[in-house]
Amino acid sequence: MASLLESLLGSGTVLRPDDKRLVPTRRPLPSRPRDLLELFVTLGAQASMPALFQSCDLRQADPRQLTYVALGRWPTLEELAAIASPYEAKKHLRDLLLGEEFRRCLLWRICDAYPERQRLFYVRIPRCAGGHFLHMAGSMHPLFPPGLGRWTRQDRGDFVTALGTYLGRFDTTKTIHVASPSLAPFVQAAPAASADPILPWGAQPPRRTGDRMFVIVREPAGLILSQVNATLAGLAAGGAGQAADEWRGRLGPLPRSGDTAGWKAAGRRVLAKLAVRNPICHALGDGTARAALQACRLSDLEIVDLSRYAEWVTYTWNVEPEPAMNAAPPLLTRRDLDAADSDRLTGLVAEDLAFYEPLAARLATLPDMKVMLRGGEL
Repeated sequence: MASLLESLLGSGTVLRPDDKRLVPTRRPLPSRPRDLLELFVTLGAQASMPALFQSCDLRQADPRQLTYVALGRWPTLEELAAIASPYEAKKHLRDLLLGEEFRRCLLWRICDAYPERQRLFYVRIPRCAGGHFLHMAGSMHPLFPPGLGRWTRQDRGDFVTALGTYLGRFDTTKTIHVASPSLAPFVQAAPAASADPILPWGAQPPRRTGDRMFVIVREPAGLILSQVNATLAGLAAGGAGQAADEWRGRLGPLPRSGDTAGWKAAGRRVLAKLAVRNPICHALGDGTARAALQACRLSDLEIVDLSRYAEWVTYTWNVEPEPAMNAAPPLLTRRDLDAADSDRLTGLVAEDLAFYEPLAARLATLPDMKVMLRGGEL
């Protein structure tokens, strides 16, 4: 027979001897936001709305208490007046969990409920080893699923299993790992600082002492050419989707397979039509080098150049880096560009170059064993 402690740790129910047999006893009614999240932790991938109702005792539930444990606040008078009588706790809890407010601030609520867990804030810039890093780190530090922060009116609770799957890994990790295309949500207090509905942090920025905030960057012109080559590779492979269809419409007939010169010419046309400008500075600030440098210095952001990425993974994450992922074949290189193409490329990354040049100069002076810079060192 399992001990009481083993039962508490191993499942959502407590098994106790009663008349020489085991009968299930539900968890007590949640009294804190963390208590509700712990139900998801316990259920893991088996989480569902019926399982949540079965795993805790809702018989003495009060609408004020359920609102507090689900949303972290007390209900308004208008919300209390709208609750039907007699009170149905299961229906109320279901409505709360399926509501927009629960989803919109879910990440903030998890961070607030688990203050003992280190937070990893990754500013992800496209074509800077992001896929490789997330794949490498995923087993140790599961990423908060972006979809959990998005709500639609058609939501019917499918996210409950996804949330349980994520929180169910809390017994194997000590971190809360978040990726964002922008630094702003990690350092600015105003909820309006980010247009991304996944990352509205509420009254204060989430970073605390001990949290880790980092970004991987690369030489700006090489980043843009990698974007061009990734577009060409997708088109050559017959990729589907709205972006691929739009590029086919803008480029016209594509070269045949094996027509290297034709694909280089197509790459120059992609470069001429590319809308991406200064992706590094837009990720770190308002698109200008001055703002990006200021944000890095104020936040003391951990900055890793792609040329030192493998060493950074080895020395700071204690894993051997795997082969590169999603690397775009170099169909278009700088040698293929004429003067107009080169001017176009430089224009697309003018602010990024102004940001990257002092970074590269500082990297050149680093000792061999140092693999990254802090924003305060720029």
